Amino acid sequence: MSLLVRRNAEGIIRDEQKFVFHKNELEIKVEFEMGFSYEDFVKAINMIEEATSDKWYSYVDPVCYYREPAYVYYRNKTHVKTEFQCRFFYSNDKLAYTPSGRSGWFITDMSYHLVDRIVVRHKEHPEIVSDKEVKREKLWKRISKTRYDDQTWCSLEKDSFREDNHPFFYIKKVFNEWDMERIKKGFENKEPFSIKVEGKERHWSAEGKLGEDNIYRAWFSSEYPDCSHGDYYYLLNPTIAVFAEKD
Repeated sequence: MSLLVRRNAEGIIRDEQKFVFHKNELEIKVEFEMGFSYEDFVKAINMIEEATSDKWYSYVDPVCYYREPAYVYYRNKTHVKTEFQCRFFYSNDKLAYTPSGRSGWFITDMSYHLVDRIVVRHKEHPEIVSDKEVKREKLWKRISKTRYDDQTWCSLEKDSFREDNHPFFYIKKVFNEWDMERIKKGFENKEPFSIKVEGKERHWSAEGKLGEDNIYRAWFSSEYPDCSHGDYYYLLNPTIAVFAEKD
């Protein structure tokens, strides 16, 4: 029998497996019945993948909602979760998951059998748009609080940060005490500075200067050796930079 047995006008698909697949323009949802199997879960994920494959970039990562608190393994330890956002992929022909993209585990490590439903929302879904704006506001407050003083980077605006996730970087990870002192004096006295450090995998640089508009600006970059590509940051104070763009 075909996997997709019946689809009604609302985009609901039922079959002999113990789950129901819902789809509309802004949301995909899979609801599992009690006692569903490993094969049911794999088929549901495959259906989600098929439904989003043409425009995967338009959707946020799936969110798994559990029937009860469940054990989920990631970041080298076990966490207790009632909901969990991750991406699914195949490793050695077995379904696996990753919350960050850096490491992954097979779905037996995420208590898949306790999942009640999986929801995948389009980036234009009202809840996603609202949540993104809340995160951007929180990010902007942190940036404003982190700026060295009112003269430093006062030209920045919330709209300078298009995404809701701009990581912060503590530059003392790559500069020595002497370099950090030079950067500190540059901020204190609004003086220019330029520092470069070459590592095996990355080259780092920091510079700052007072503009003709009397605004003090500083930058930090982490580039790949022998090319002008990497990650670029606004240096907000002598120790903390916030991500600006990748090139």
